[in-house]
Amino acid sequence: MEAVTPRFGSSYCDINIGRDEELEDGWWIGEHGMGLVDHEIQALRLDNREGKPVAVIFNYAIQSSVLDGSVLSTGGKGVSPDVAGTACDYIERCYRKPHPVVLFLMGAAGDQVPVKRTVSETFVKGERVRKDRHEEGFKICEELGRTLGDAVIRAMDSSRQVSVDDEVRMERKKITVPGKTMERNLHNLKPVKEFKYTENGDVETEIEIAAIGEIAFLGVKPELNCITAAAVKAFSPYEHTIITTMVNGASKYMADKRSYDRFTYEAQNSPFAKGAAEILMKESISLLNEMHENRL
Repeated sequence: MEAVTPRFGSSYCDINIGRDEELEDGWWIGEHGMGLVDHEIQALRLDNREGKPVAVIFNYAIQSSVLDGSVLSTGGKGVSPDVAGTACDYIERCYRKPHPVVLFLMGAAGDQVPVKRTVSETFVKGERVRKDRHEEGFKICEELGRTLGDAVIRAMDSSRQVSVDDEVRMERKKITVPGKTMERNLHNLKPVKEFKYTENGDVETEIEIAAIGEIAFLGVKPELNCITAAAVKAFSPYEHTIITTMVNGASKYMADKRSYDRFTYEAQNSPFAKGAAEILMKESISLLNEMHENRL
């Protein structure tokens, strides 16, 4: 245990893209999505008495999925920390001892993927077309990981000290949102022009917030789309709001309303019904306002 000084910084990184792409058969996971993309890196740097970073927490809206679904050319799965783990290792090695401990927190990346992936998949006239680059994926992880790591270091270098006049505050709130049944066999999912969602009653999920000074970490279990997090950050009373997903568990996708209208992969592969993300968004903003107003 040691005393630390918190500093917050941000920077830009463009190794993520929106993955929802309209094909002839409907919307699917693609490589040329035109939707909203969040390129911001948010970093909380913790410095020791000598002004050296001992820990860094950074947030970025990306699924660390360069190698997702890939197999080696000889068969079997490769072992890799993928893009986020590669970035963490790179950042730690860029500083002299004591190397800082670096932690990645995934942002609202339900529809945000790396610009390069080992496996590419599309549909042509209803037929799945799939290509696997196999071992090339390790090089992609290294390339994108270093780019991400450099962006985090820029955020660290431009960081400013954060006032911590009050204690760390934590709140959690359970909310009820509409649910639906979810297809368990993912191979049955495909781009479609029509899709019938089957309601499955209300389901419960949770919002968790940890705030220090003007920095608020908001965590949820579902994988949110970028647009939902953008709305929460825009209306949050905190100077810096960091949206993190798959926190203390995971509960698949919670897509925005437009995704359900388009029958995207996130909407099809979700236990939540249309409107759930908007309820979570409003409840998150409400809880953030309540915490901010009740600060010591």
